Amino acid sequence: MQRGSIIRSERKHGPAVWQFRWSETGPDGQRVYRKRVVGTVEEYASSEAVRESVRFLIAKSSSAVRHMKPVAMTVGELCQHFQQRELVQDDNWRSYSTRRNYSFLLKRWIIPRWGKHVLSEVRTIEVESWREREAHVPRSAT
Repeated sequence: MQRGSIIRSERKHGPAVWQFRWSETGPDGQRVYRKRVVGTVEEYASSEAVRESVRFLIAKSSSAVRHMKPVAMTVGELCQHFQQRELVQDDNWRSYSTRRNYSFLLKRWIIPRWGKHVLSEVRTIEVESWREREAHVPRSAT
């Protein structure tokens, strides 16, 4: 990670702010650009004061990147996690019928088709075309 840069950004309403910008290498090796508003120009008189306040952020980001390892999770594992955590009986966020419908959709459609795919390899266009094909398949009366 680099030292980053500090810029002063004017705001439409309110005082100008100091913004800290930096980049990191993500788990896939791609450069990821980050930025964070540190405070207003009223809080920090100079860019040196801002740099002093973000010193911990630079150290924290550097150590986090060194320990970051990509996790290859499949759609099936994600669905299992969702069912165990979000579709339990004592869930107050979702009604009984919603939990039942989600479980049905996962078991009937999503897990059989996408369960073995690694999440990072699933592409939106694939899912959309699959959904379109399935929507036009005639269903037999049960």
